[in-house]
Amino acid sequence: MFRFLRKHRLWVIISALVLVGLAAAGVYFRQTRAAAASADATQIQTATARLGSLVLSASGSGVVIASSQTDLAFTSSGTLLELLVSMGDRVQAGQLLARVDETSAQAQFTQAEIALRELTSASAVATARLAVGVAETAVDDAHEHLAYVISSNVLKWEERVAAAQVAVDAAEAAAQSSSSTETAAALEAAQATLKHAQGSLLYALSDQSDYYQDQFTFKVQKGRESVEVYSPPTAAEIEAARATLDLARATLQEAQWLYAELTGGEVPEQATGSTLAQVQQARITDEEARRNLEGCRMLAPVAGTVTSIAAGVGESVGTSTFLTLVDMQHVSLDLYLDETDQDKAKVGNKIEATFDALPDQVFSGHIASVDPTLNSSMGVSTIHATVQLDTPADNALPLLLGMNASVEVIAGSAENAVIVPVEALRELAPGSYAVFVIENDTPKLRPVTVGLQDGTFAQITSGLEAGEVVSTGIVETQ
Repeated sequence: MFRFLRKHRLWVIISALVLVGLAAAGVYFRQTRAAAASADATQIQTATARLGSLVLSASGSGVVIASSQTDLAFTSSGTLLELLVSMGDRVQAGQLLARVDETSAQAQFTQAEIALRELTSASAVATARLAVGVAETAVDDAHEHLAYVISSNVLKWEERVAAAQVAVDAAEAAAQSSSSTETAAALEAAQATLKHAQGSLLYALSDQSDYYQDQFTFKVQKGRESVEVYSPPTAAEIEAARATLDLARATLQEAQWLYAELTGGEVPEQATGSTLAQVQQARITDEEARRNLEGCRMLAPVAGTVTSIAAGVGESVGTSTFLTLVDMQHVSLDLYLDETDQDKAKVGNKIEATFDALPDQVFSGHIASVDPTLNSSMGVSTIHATVQLDTPADNALPLLLGMNASVEVIAGSAENAVIVPVEALRELAPGSYAVFVIENDTPKLRPVTVGLQDGTFAQITSGLEAGEVVSTGIVETQ
């Protein structure tokens, strides 16, 4: 019986030990699972910096337009006699394109030539030269007469006062536009000269009465007696003498202008004279008649492709646009982009264009201009820009006006660059970035310089090498 009791006690003890062991194992399992769960909850997500390419671009649509268009018109209306080109023809600068009846224009030009030759003949030139000589003599005579009427001394100082006043006016204008020691000194000297001339004129005027007594006292015989008579010039006579001199000088000036016009000299725009006006008008009429005659022949001012012709041979044409030339070797695109791509719509940005009609060709170019306002069509706002397409080496662009294009605007690109996901960037301040680099399983903050970036990747230009591992955040597993 005692043996039975000892066996029973032994099983009780063994059972208790088993229960204790199971309980301990359960505690260890729970602690281990909790620790593992905690570790998983803070697991760091990483990415490896790699070498690659990054392109910032925007997609849009375009339509082929002419970079330059030249509308040509006849300067003379008439019946179209010749049409030497057809739609789509490529022409060279200076090439004859069309011609209208020039009978009337030729007659007008001939009449204008005859009239101009008559007014500019050798006889007309000699007559103008003679007129200058006669006018010079008249000026001398009028000047001498005025000197006799008011005294040569008074006239001399009147003329010097007038010249000194002109010099003062010029010096004042110079001093107002540029205040310097030199201009101030020049003004002071001019004023001193004017003051001296004015004083000398007053002195000459004070002697004028003595001059009159000497020059205008005459002895008149009255019967047997000789009587002295004092008869100085009246105010009207003095004014007439001054006017005669002014007229003589003006006549001389107009004669000189006419002679210069006829001999190729310089003639100011304000020049006057009836004969001068006739000559100048005759030159204008002759030039207009020449242009009208030349306008009967239409020449291509530039090379281009004919895109429109308004009439055919035998039809009447006026002075409105008759023919249009377009430079098809330098075409452009009307480009439309979504308004959210404003940052990429910059002058100078490169583009690549493809056309449905030419699917195997890619055309390059650049943005030449961007409209300052949005383009609105059917409730949709877009950015409008003009693209200048590059001209191929063979100067051949196989494009037609109005062709539709798919356009890719390239705002920036980087080749063989260090690239990381944008989630790896930590912005320290506006424009300043850093990344967490994993070193020995520990993330360490390191400043970097960021270049291009899109919504997915960023270019690192300094601070990080390809192959280094960076943190992109923490993975949540709970």
